[in-house]
Formats: sequence, structure tokens, C-alpha cells
Amino acid sequence: MKEFFKIKQKNPASPFWAFAIHKGHELRQKVKDKIKLTEKQRLREEDPFTDEFANISANRVIVYRSRFEVDLNRKRKRAVYRNPEDAWGLEIWKNKPEKNIINRALELYDNFYDEICELLEKVHKRHGYSVIYDLHSFNYRRDQYDVNKNFPDIIVGTGKIDRTRWLPAIKRIIKIMKEFDFPGKELHVVENSIFPGGNFPYQIANKFPQKCCILSLEFKKFFMNEKTGEPFTEHINHIKSLLKATIMPVQEAVRKIVLNQL
Repeated sequence: MKEFFKIKQKNPASPFWAFAIHKGHELRQKVKDKIKLTEKQRLREEDPFTDEFANISANRVIVYRSRFEVDLNRKRKRAVYRNPEDAWGLEIWKNKPEKNIINRALELYDNFYDEICELLEKVHKRHGYSVIYDLHSFNYRRDQYDVNKNFPDIIVGTGKIDRTRWLPAIKRIIKIMKEFDFPGKELHVVENSIFPGGNFPYQIANKFPQKCCILSLEFKKFFMNEKTGEPFTEHINHIKSLLKATIMPVQEAVRKIVLNQL
């Protein structure tokens, strides 16, 4: 089994980072033995291919463990799903998880945040600021949803950061995404609809309010078959091109905000 998560820093000269914290699908064997869900059920609620999106950056963090073991985007007390209401009504466990399983999951949770905060301290010491894309995806073909509802293609989540401070960067990324020539469709891009950001941006923004601009980017799963897990490779490649087009303008906007305060 791969490690819980991996930090790849191939360009220390850049303050830009991409995170895929819900990409993970793996489980420790002790957890897998207790999980009632099939792999297919788990995969549907995870964010496959967001590690591909993260490859836009030489600096990236990929989480390999499934959110069904520990969810880094939830508050610590809710990071281990215990009941169906914690996880889209799904019956997760064959039996109630033992204390040692929960404690081990929370240990992983704490270690992740400790390491990431230490990493960002070093980035800020070198550059004075950082930019993070927190990459996610969401299902839109659920039984309870109106099939005719016009879900956005991309949600820029800014609900957990100081929106006023980072507004120039927020406006920049939304403008570029809306104007991007995406083959076959005009992208519907909104801010803070449905997903305003989770615990991860909250924790990072709370720790580094003046130095880290973290944007949560939720992609509707139009780039894959959300029920079978089949990727649509061309769409994935176009999304990567879109993200690459935003990096330098957003980074420059953040740099100006930070420098203007010095």
C-alpha cells in the first residue's frame, strides 16, 4: 500500500501548489475488513482523477487513502464517518468501528495537518505567500436531484477564506474560466454554490490568513461516467489546460495583494 499522502515539490522556486485530498481510494486492511461498502460504491463518492488535475503543478500533494477511512475535509470530530447521515445515507460499516480504528484515522489526520502547515511555513519564508488549488469533484446524477437542473460545471469555493482580501485573485480565476475556449461547451462557472469549501481551506486560511490564498475548485463529473468510473480522457486534458491557464494570473494577483500590504 502507498503511504497515506505524498508531497511532491519539484519546483521550490514556485509558491503554487495543487492538492487532491479526496483522490484516495485505498484502505488499511483492518479498515477494509470492516467496511460494508463495495469498491464501486466508495469510488463514486471519492474524487477520482483529481490527481491528474493536480499534475498541472510541479508542487503537489496527493492523498492516497480513501475518505472512507478519514476525511481531511471534515472537522476532526467528524473526520471518521460513523453513521449513514455522515456519508450520503450509505451503510458504511459491517459493525461499529472499534476505537483503535478511529484513533488511528485521527492520528493520520493530525499528522497530515502538521506536515502541511510545516511545509507552508517554509514556502512562506521563501516567497512571502502561497497559492493553493484545492481540487475536488462532485456527483450530479443522484436520484434526489432534478435531472433537468442546470448544475454548474465548476464551483469556485471561497466561503472559508477571507474573500475581501483575495477578491482580485478570485475574480481573475472566474473570469479566465468563463472565457476559456473549452471544446464542445461554454463552461458554467459560479462561486460558492453548493460547495463553498470545506475543513481543509478553513484550517489553512485560519492558520495563514494573510499569506495563503487557497481556492477550492469543484468540478462537476462531466469528465467521467460518475456511475462506472470511466474517464473521459479528452475532457480531463481540457480541464488541465484550463487550470494551467489560470495559474500565473492568479499567482500574480496574490503576489500584488501581499506586496501591497508590506
